[in-house]
Amino acid sequence: MKTLLSRFRPTPGSLTARAVDALGWNLVNAGARFVLKLGSTLIMTRLLVPEAFAMMAFAMTFIVALEMLTDIGIHQSIVREPSPLSPLFLRVAWTVKIMRSSFISLGVLVLALVFRLIDKSFVAPDSVMAQPVMPYLIAACAVSPVLTGLISTNLDVAVRSLDYRSVAFHEVSSEAIRILCQVGFAMLYPSVWALLVGALVGALSRAALSHLMFAGPRMRRAWDRDISASLWTYGKWIIGSSAAGFVVNNSDKFIFGAAISGTLMGLYSIAFVWIAASRQILNIFTNALGFPVISEVMRDRPEDSRRLIRKYQNLLDLVSVIAFLLLLSLGPLLIRTLYTETYEGAGRIIQMLAPTMLALRFTQLSNIFLSNGQTQHYFIIVFLNALATSAFMLIGLSYAGFDGAITGIMLARFVNVPFLLTKTLPILGPRQTLYDAGFALASVTAILAIAIWV
Repeated sequence: MKTLLSRFRPTPGSLTARAVDALGWNLVNAGARFVLKLGSTLIMTRLLVPEAFAMMAFAMTFIVALEMLTDIGIHQSIVREPSPLSPLFLRVAWTVKIMRSSFISLGVLVLALVFRLIDKSFVAPDSVMAQPVMPYLIAACAVSPVLTGLISTNLDVAVRSLDYRSVAFHEVSSEAIRILCQVGFAMLYPSVWALLVGALVGALSRAALSHLMFAGPRMRRAWDRDISASLWTYGKWIIGSSAAGFVVNNSDKFIFGAAISGTLMGLYSIAFVWIAASRQILNIFTNALGFPVISEVMRDRPEDSRRLIRKYQNLLDLVSVIAFLLLLSLGPLLIRTLYTETYEGAGRIIQMLAPTMLALRFTQLSNIFLSNGQTQHYFIIVFLNALATSAFMLIGLSYAGFDGAITGIMLARFVNVPFLLTKTLPILGPRQTLYDAGFALASVTAILAIAIWV
């Protein structure tokens, strides 16, 4: 028996052994953060009204917008960099991060002023956009990007080397500090400002701990023309991809923020907590683990790429389907069990958003282009998704209201699949491509069935 088991035990120090270790620490990280976030949400929903969550979600979209519009993929550049990483490279990357974060903060302040001055007669009177406090909340959020920009690039090096033990301790510690401050403030002053305090304290703790917990060169300002040029060469297409990704992930907040009541958007925000938590688990297999693993294989032994990607995709498919079925079957039960009656409608919204889990498995295929440097293909994939998300959401909202909008969002997730499969065919082969096409078709069928019966 011992001999048989040893055949399946990965060689210590090998990529497989490090990937298994990284997967374990990622699951610990995700599980611990989910428990912390769930506990925080349960407490905060008893201290705050649903509109507070909707207002904070809307205010943060301005930061997310500018972050994605200026994202040149510094993290991805560090993880996939073919050459050994020098202290100068990491310091130049950190300097670029700080410059970018300062620009984002300035942009948020400008947007807050514009939002304060524009006429809002076109929005629903009970929507979050109509709240008088919104311009001031948006302006206060401008502190967050400055703090985020200070995070050490040694954190990215840890991801590159699959040192997720350190990453897990860093993120769980930061999350715990954020929650303690947020809940404490809410108990003293129950308002949307408690959510903002939590966000700012969380960003500050992430930055401070990143300089204390990760090995590597001390961060200080530095500049090199060749390094900055290489960052730009790789990242110029990621700017467009990030901008399109913002539309994919946040157009719902803008459209719902103007078109539906604050109460309904609050329910949508609570439902999305569970979708985001599930997506975080899947992101372990796509971004957190899959991207650095495949990048290393493409750097060191590209001849094994097809076999590894196919094996990894099979594992991701299993996780995606399980997550989809759990959300679909248990969504209403979770809300009824954990929340008050005020939030009961969020259960059905979870069911309608469940197909998001099926779409995320195609993120792994898209990451192939980030690993091999074909960022222009990645841009086209995300751009098609963004275009379809806005169009399908507005069409669904016009013809079938809130439910139609969500169905449109789900269908839009699969519009880019034909282009994606065409470009990955030479890498994966016809057999895997045919299987991927069938998975996409089954997912679209599931979305339509949920729209009819849920």
